[in-house]
Amino acid sequence: MKAIGDYTKEVYNLIQVHTEVAVDGPYGHFDFGNGNAQQLWIAGGMGITPFLAYLHTKPDKKIDLYYSFHGQDNVIYKDFLEDYAQANDHFTVTFIDTTQRNRLSVDELSISPQTSIYICGPEKMIKHFKSAAPKKNVQWEAFSFRS
Repeated sequence: MKAIGDYTKEVYNLIQVHTEVAVDGPYGHFDFGNGNAQQLWIAGGMGITPFLAYLHTKPDKKIDLYYSFHGQDNVIYKDFLEDYAQANDHFTVTFIDTTQRNRLSVDELSISPQTSIYICGPEKMIKHFKSAAPKKNVQWEAFSFRS
């Protein structure tokens, strides 16, 4: 949970170890299983979460993941993703730290027509890829945080 709004800041400050909580979700509509054998995943920040969940099902698809984040303090499960890529020759991961380089652009990617594309991240990132990516076989989920 990111403590940036009034409610999440209050929860962050009040919750203690061993506090009982209720978790709701997951939400979203990605259906990776029905996607093509070749998949391109683009994650921005916390948008990595649906991809992490699906990796735990041990998919048999050829997956190229691009994971963008702002600074090393904001990358999550990096070790898991590196280990997964090492152990699975059908999975690659590219980390993009936007404090070190420009944001990922569609122009950098080679996308075949048989590739299913899944994008999850901040609204600004989704808008960029929606306008520039091939329209066929693209699914996206955007999120926004109050500031």
